[in-house]
Formats: sequence, C-alpha cells, structure tokens
Amino acid sequence: MKLFDSKIIIAGAGGFAKEVLMYVHDIYTLKSHTFPFQEAVEFMVDDASFTEGSIHGVRILPQSEFSPDRGKVIIAIGSGKIREKIAGNLPQNTQYATLIHPTANVSQWTSIGEGAVITPGCIITVDTHIGKQSQINFQSCIAHDCTIGDFVTTAPGVRISGNCTVGNHVYFGTNAIIRQGISICDETTIGMGAVILNSLTQPGTYVGNPARKLPDALG
Repeated sequence: MKLFDSKIIIAGAGGFAKEVLMYVHDIYTLKSHTFPFQEAVEFMVDDASFTEGSIHGVRILPQSEFSPDRGKVIIAIGSGKIREKIAGNLPQNTQYATLIHPTANVSQWTSIGEGAVITPGCIITVDTHIGKQSQINFQSCIAHDCTIGDFVTTAPGVRISGNCTVGNHVYFGTNAIIRQGISICDETTIGMGAVILNSLTQPGTYVGNPARKLPDALG
C-alpha cells in the first residue's frame, strides 16, 4: 500500500522531526493498520551529527548517503533560515514532500507549496497560498485570500485574518493575531501573543498588544 509516492526522508532528528514522524504515521494508520510503517520513512541528519541508531524504530541516515532517488524530503526544522540552508545543501534535483495532516481543514481552493507541513487542527480557507517549505503549526488559522511566503513558520494557535500578505522568513510566535488586510515584510519575527494592527515594513521583532518593534541589537 503506497500512501506517498515515494519513501519519506525526514531531515532532522529533534522534537519537530519526531512530530513529523507522528504525522506521517497518522496518515499511514488512517488507511491501514497493517502496513510496515518503518519501511516507508527514514530520518536524515548531517554527517557531523550522525550516530548509528533509530528513533521509534525508524533508521537515522547520514546525509552523505542521501541521493534524490532515495525518496522525497521533508525538512523538519523549526527555523526557516536553517530549512533554507539544508535545502541549499541537498542536490538540486531533490524532491520535497508536502504533508497535510488528516485533521487539518485545508480548502480545495488554496495552494500549498512544495515541502510545506500543515499540522493537526489547522484551518486554511479559500484562495490562500502557502509558500514552499513553510510550517503551519497546531490549530493555526489562516483566512481567505492570504499570501504566505516561503520558509514561514507559525507556532501553535496563530490567527491570520483575511487578505494578509506575509513575506519570506517570517516567524509567528504562539497565539499571535494578525488583523485583516495586513502586510508583513520579509525577515520578521512576531512575538508570542502579539497583536498586529498595522502593516510591518521594517524587518525586526515585534511584541505586545498592539505590537511594537523592539530596538535593534547594538554591536
């Protein structure tokens, strides 16, 4: 039984990588209780971090053994910058799996970029685009007509209202709230619980309600 069209290679072996393993397992067990799940997945880490072993019965692979014909990759790292770096270090013809958890409610009239991960309980409504290698975490909601850039990360419980535009490499902390019609520039971090009422045109870190930009670090 083939639920993905190739083996899944999970790049990373930390906490989020184990969660991605759980999501892949959920997809398999939803369809079959007998499929040998461990045969369909491998972890992959850089050679400097590699030690022989497995995680929940799934083998850990050194990156030097990877080739694009081995399977499709999911980069399971929380930092968008690191995800981009890993993708840049893999062969140019590497293919990436897009993972949407069975409990996520994703409109058929939206598009999800290559390598994106949509986790349990998320809601993504109509005419929205999620960029490549983005991660939308537990119970985050993205409303209609939004454009979300590449390598974006939402922590759990983020609320992005309709007609918002989010740049690349934006990180949303847990329970951040974005008002309708907002634009957020590249390279921006939104703190936990922050409420964004106006468009953000300068990269940086924004916290509070209403959100304010933290001073840039000196030195």
